[in-house]
Amino acid sequence: MVTTIVSLERSPFFADIYHYLLTASWPYLMVIIALTFAGMNAIFAIAYMVDKGIENARPDSFADAFFFSVQTMATIGYGKMSPDSLTANVLVSFEALLGLVGLAMVTGLVFAKFSHP
Repeated sequence: MVTTIVSLERSPFFADIYHYLLTASWPYLMVIIALTFAGMNAIFAIAYMVDKGIENARPDSFADAFFFSVQTMATIGYGKMSPDSLTANVLVSFEALLGLVGLAMVTGLVFAKFSHP
């Protein structure tokens, strides 16, 4: 009996995503960055809505949770809304870290794309 080991190959898109984004057109890259930013903020907004841990946010307001998430991820700072529960504070901490790492990655990609002949 012969045992065959099946290797899971990565899809072509994920094989070298850096090269793919580096060689993509500028408009396409900007759309990808904007959609990723909006998508991540929407995911965090849903988490904030489930927790209900944002002080001064309107009850069940996706818009408030979304813009609270944008303020957190972009490290803009808060106006009247702030995290009000342990879960919300943990989410804020993780989101702020994700925002800083994401900004560094996008900055590196954009500078590399500018310098690419």
